[in-house]
Amino acid sequence: MSDPRLSSLQVLDCTIRDGGYLNNWEFDPKIVRDLYRNISRAGIHIIEMGFRNKPKAGSCAWFSVSDELLRSAIGDIAGAPIALLIDVGDADPSSIPPAADSRIQMYRIASQKDGLQKAAEISHEIRAKGYQTTLRLMGISGYSIGDRKNILPVLTRCQADYIYFAD
Repeated sequence: MSDPRLSSLQVLDCTIRDGGYLNNWEFDPKIVRDLYRNISRAGIHIIEMGFRNKPKAGSCAWFSVSDELLRSAIGDIAGAPIALLIDVGDADPSSIPPAADSRIQMYRIASQKDGLQKAAEISHEIRAKGYQTTLRLMGISGYSIGDRKNILPVLTRCQADYIYFAD
């Protein structure tokens, strides 16, 4: 008998975003295109293609992914929905176009506990543009019982599509 919880299980691949820590996000567009095509064919539900951070000196394109970069790298390949990760301290929601004008479907907003309120506000602003959003609470293993109680009111008011804990 199959577990009904598994029918709603979704897999997110973050090879480009997470792999960038090893190569400073210097990915050849052909590698990104081939990876996107193959991961989509494999049935992965969401592909996180990098960050949507403010560009920094010396950082590469996949650290601050633009819609133009995605269009040039993956062209008209029909594939899995695309997500980008935003660090709450680097977020600039005003630079994000409406979802109807973008290949991106989801923004994942990463925050430490002290940035949670700001992350919830950013999530609201991005959702208003038509995207799905997630809140990624980092460093959860370091939260005290009091910290966990203090975040609950923010989380219950937050309109993110997904909330999850990491680290």
